[in-house]
Amino acid sequence: MRDAATLDRLMDDKLILYSVGNKVYDKKQLIAFWTKKDESVRESFSVPGDFEIYFYGKTAVVICTVTDTEFDSKGETNVVKTRVFDVWQKTKKKWKWIASRETLLADGKTQTK
Repeated sequence: MRDAATLDRLMDDKLILYSVGNKVYDKKQLIAFWTKKDESVRESFSVPGDFEIYFYGKTAVVICTVTDTEFDSKGETNVVKTRVFDVWQKTKKKWKWIASRETLLADGKTQTK
């Protein structure tokens, strides 16, 4: 489970995220989604990789792959691989996450037992 206070501090109040399947989240919705307790999931974790970071003045674009893995209460493992484009902006002395787009990779979703 993720920490809501940390997410709140990193996210801009106007954050918008377009997820896989074109679902749109604002800051409040994303924090609620990421911090909710799901009894059907025994354990889950995300592994980012292949980072590219580009700076444009006070704006940064972060591109990476993310592999999300869930182990459910039935003993099944679900893996989803995405490419993520995040936009960050420096305001005063802090970087804030302002926008994101997730795209399912071609080999993206698998399910194993």
